[in-house]
Amino acid sequence: MTWCFARGAAEAFGEVVERYQQTVFNVCYRMLGERMEAEDLAQDTFIRAFERLETFDVERPFGPWIRRVANNVCLNHIQKQKPESYELDEERD
Repeated sequence: MTWCFARGAAEAFGEVVERYQQTVFNVCYRMLGERMEAEDLAQDTFIRAFERLETFDVERPFGPWIRRVANNVCLNHIQKQKPESYELDEERD
């Protein structure tokens, strides 16, 4: 199944989502603490994984790779949510 997914077979995508959706959701929820946000980012994780299949090494297990993708998706989201910090010039008299 993983080999088919890595080769880009769209029909295997549903099986992969079904098998790993709870794992991916758990990663996202632990990082974000917000159920709806975690659900959205879990979906984003599967989209990102499908887009980046060429980076998956078929000789390795799929679970750790998809968890790493979920972690990166969440970290990117958290980083975008942080307000930008600006350096303030000190007023000089």
